[in-house]
Amino acid sequence: MARSCACKTCGKTIRPKAKEMSLGSAVRIHYWREHPEIMRGKPARKIKTRAKTA
Repeated sequence: MARSCACKTCGKTIRPKAKEMSLGSAVRIHYWREHPEIMRGKPARKIKTRAKTA
């Protein structure tokens, strides 16, 4: 089982810090620290509402 991977954005090698830490957790930590704009995603779209008619 692989214990490291490369970041698709910056190419940095990501390895878990602790032996008990999973690779997925290490990747999430890396992305939140280095690329928070990617983790936040796109801004929410505003829902268009119809004008109320009386």
